[in-house]
Amino acid sequence: MLKQYLETGEIVGTHGIKGEARVHPWSDTPDFLCGFKTFYLDDEGKGNLKVKSSRVHGNMVLIKFILMKMECYIYGFLKIHQLEVE
Repeated sequence: MLKQYLETGEIVGTHGIKGEARVHPWSDTPDFLCGFKTFYLDDEGKGNLKVKSSRVHGNMVLIKFILMKMECYIYGFLKIHQLEVE
């Protein structure tokens, strides 16, 4: 059976004072992650994070999520729904 949610990267820390998360992408290019507006934290789609903005910074992606405290999600794995991949 195929997985519905695919792991695409890991949150490795925060960046600056704007509340951005540093994400180490597990894709060919960091630009790939900038095209998504929702990421998930579990395999059931319950823990979803909405993206406010994203940009490439070297080999990392800086993502600002629509949430209150980024510290809660540091060192988590980001997943995308397989149907959202083109």
